[in-house]
Amino acid sequence: MDVHSSNVGLMTGDACYNQEAAILIMTTEILHSILFKGSQLLREVKWVIFDEVHYMRDKERGVVWEETIVLLPESVKLIFLSATIPNSIEFANWIAKIKNSPCHVISTNFRPTPLRHYLFPSGGNHLILVQNELRKFQYNNVKHALESINETDNTAEPKKKRRFKEDSNQLTNQELDIKKLLNLCISSKYLPIIVFAFSKKEVENNAQIFCNLDLTTEQEKIAIEEVYNSALEIVSSEDRKLPQFSTHLAYLRTGIGVHHGGLLPIIKEITEILFQENLLKILFSTETFSMGINMPARSVIFTGLQKFDGERQRMITPGEYTQMSGRAGRRGIDTRGYSIVLLTSKYKEEQLERLFTGSALMLSSQFYLKYSTILNLLRIQGLSPMFIIKKSFFKFQLGSKRLQLEEDLKDLNKKIANLNVPAMYNTVFYNASNVNEDPDKIKLDERILLMLDTTNYDLAKYSIETYLEMGLSDYYAMVNANLNNFSSALMMPTFDWLSGKSFSYICSTYKLYEGTIVRSFKRIEEVLQEACSVAHLLGSTSLEELLIETLKLHRHGIIFTSSLYLVE
Repeated sequence: MDVHSSNVGLMTGDACYNQEAAILIMTTEILHSILFKGSQLLREVKWVIFDEVHYMRDKERGVVWEETIVLLPESVKLIFLSATIPNSIEFANWIAKIKNSPCHVISTNFRPTPLRHYLFPSGGNHLILVQNELRKFQYNNVKHALESINETDNTAEPKKKRRFKEDSNQLTNQELDIKKLLNLCISSKYLPIIVFAFSKKEVENNAQIFCNLDLTTEQEKIAIEEVYNSALEIVSSEDRKLPQFSTHLAYLRTGIGVHHGGLLPIIKEITEILFQENLLKILFSTETFSMGINMPARSVIFTGLQKFDGERQRMITPGEYTQMSGRAGRRGIDTRGYSIVLLTSKYKEEQLERLFTGSALMLSSQFYLKYSTILNLLRIQGLSPMFIIKKSFFKFQLGSKRLQLEEDLKDLNKKIANLNVPAMYNTVFYNASNVNEDPDKIKLDERILLMLDTTNYDLAKYSIETYLEMGLSDYYAMVNANLNNFSSALMMPTFDWLSGKSFSYICSTYKLYEGTIVRSFKRIEEVLQEACSVAHLLGSTSLEELLIETLKLHRHGIIFTSSLYLVE
């Protein structure tokens, strides 16, 4: 669908286009904001489609999705799309309950383009099939692959030590495996390929291995340079000198792309456009390229199965593997897709079986009550914090769990009765369990007033802010830990940016990833916008005007240039 069509509009935090269109594409955060502002637009909305609704399980963004679904009027029809919600029936029951309307689940395991799954053992020379198009798991092949791994350390995915490179030809064992595997895929005509790694540094290192590889024709090189030069017209001459531009042009000309969160948005968009036009043959990426982007390849490669999730190093889940491997196989182009895992460590057979055949994680609510939500709800007639809490998916799932626990409790009491336990102990056990009979009898003790600093017991007892699960002493310990980990690395860059300094100046002065700076500055914009809304709700005109002026100072330079998708 052409975004420049008169029937289609776009609304994001960065850009707005054709807001009066019949079809509006927007982020969930924008719709969430519209719901609280009571826009005229809502009266005309008939349908809302939530793509990738499994984002509800995201710790940071999930609460926004959940609140948006709850707050949408019952008159609006809803469609939810996802490939990774195993408890879709439970989700549908929740929707049916809060919207007073049936919710139908339509599911299929059919893939238009069949997918084959392979392992490539470290030190090996050929691919080993582990799951065919019919999704039959090949136990003997997996056993053979694990036995053939050439390694001395049998722990799962040990951290690779990089040797000092005296020349560009000296590679680590893993880099040699990646080079061998990609050369095999090139000779087997498996291009285009997405190579997934789980760190920005590894992505950059993998791309560097193939800096001398040339996969494009002269005609394709001309087309790549035309797209690239056209995109740079919206970038200032000073910012064009940033190292990312020259480095990535050299990669792109040879048909190789790099995509991760540490890149400038315009670099990522150039890469996406070229990949979509089939001008890139190999794309080295983090999992950013598997979420929210419909750009499949013929094959995908996993350079490892371990990732850091912000808290710990762990093996990727079946759902994450499904999401990323799902990029393989182009509908109407390929007869089949190929997903290949570079196996550098000896996992257990059960771990690999679970990875390839297991289901995604259950969709669990990440709902919590935010101060901004409370303020917004209190100013809207007919709504209250209690309204959104009682309709939340969290409350719904809690009720379902309670019913199951009650059944388990009955079974336990029957077993105790059959054991001839003395009456006194039986009675004590029964009385202690009575608290489960009424969901309102929730033991919050000192935690009850923690989040809202209020004597409103009814609201506090239903609130499920995450730190309500801990005592006050634990909460203060958590706050102190966060303060101890506080970093001031971005204070001076932010001050210089608000003072009007260019992005090029910020990057040359402070040794930070360009993408890290961009993400931080974007987050600052979100916080300023939210603070501005709160100031408006509180009626503090002077504070609101100050925040608006700060936003104007903040929005400048390459970070806030128009998206290439909106440039005609």
